Amino acid sequence: MILKQFPDKQTFLEFSKASNVIPVCVEILADMETPVSILQKFFSKDKESFLLESVEGGERWARYSFLGLSAFGSVKIFSNTVEIKAGDETRVIDHHNDPLQVIRAFSKEFKPAEIPGLPRFWTGLTGYLTYEMISFFEAVPVSLPEGTPYAHLILPDKMIILII
Repeated sequence: MILKQFPDKQTFLEFSKASNVIPVCVEILADMETPVSILQKFFSKDKESFLLESVEGGERWARYSFLGLSAFGSVKIFSNTVEIKAGDETRVIDHHNDPLQVIRAFSKEFKPAEIPGLPRFWTGLTGYLTYEMISFFEAVPVSLPEGTPYAHLILPDKMIILII
């Protein structure tokens, strides 16, 4: 059951004047679903995806499940290069021992709209960093086989956020 859809067309057009990442949101009642059951429904072995669980503690607690589906792009960090896939384009960039600078430059291409009512995290690069990533900042031995990424981040095209 659809509870709410936002933004409306006029608001979307207003956001598009200053942003190139604008979420189109549908709030639904999903009492009978779990994060895994939803991932099973949308998973495609041809597209990268992720399931990220989040818990906040203290006096108040909330649990969020973030499902990134149908990846628009990805970033892989290797020992000397960063591979960026966005849409149908793949770029391989020498990072000169500073892969985070390459990621910062890539991230600046995206200007997300600020939509009230969404969690702080509603899209963005999500993935993992290996222990060996520290070798770009500290003198530690690297034990990864050649060709194995030090990090792999996904930029989802579709995001499902469950608030439980």
